[in-house]
Amino acid sequence: MEKPDSGESIFFQDDRFGVLWNFDPDLDAASVYPGFERLCEELLARFGRFCDEVSSAGGSRLVVKVAECVYTNEIPEVAIDTYAFGILTGWNQDYIANPSLREGTMFSRHYHSEGDKDRPVWVSATAEGEDIGITLQLVTRSEAEGELSPESGIKVAHDDLIRTFVEWTSEGMRQNWGQK
Repeated sequence: MEKPDSGESIFFQDDRFGVLWNFDPDLDAASVYPGFERLCEELLARFGRFCDEVSSAGGSRLVVKVAECVYTNEIPEVAIDTYAFGILTGWNQDYIANPSLREGTMFSRHYHSEGDKDRPVWVSATAEGEDIGITLQLVTRSEAEGELSPESGIKVAHDDLIRTFVEWTSEGMRQNWGQK
């Protein structure tokens, strides 16, 4: 289900239920990020209604085991070689650009937030061509062997996402995106 004028979509498939938000400068309602709190409230409200509908139709009680946050952003002002060097050096050294390293380059890392096996993190950065600009994707999860509270699970995943964003971007990048 989509709200075409807002940049928002709600989806469910097999084992997933989610809210997507996409930036679109041509849509007033999608030109400013509505914030995690509002998107989370909408997700939880719609998921609650979905669970009620499944239950009233005689279906099984739904059990949440994973909450996930995904952040994907185009970063036009940074080349992949410069980005990789910044990550590896903590943004503390000057770098001489090497455009031959750019085309089709990708790097990624998978680890667990704060060493907790129930909080996996995936980070990837890709470059399409020799020009500057990358796509950065961060995926964080909160998992449970048994049942996970949807609200606390998504908040843990979001907190890990914010922490990962800060770890994987420079101060200058964050200032360009409006971090105060």
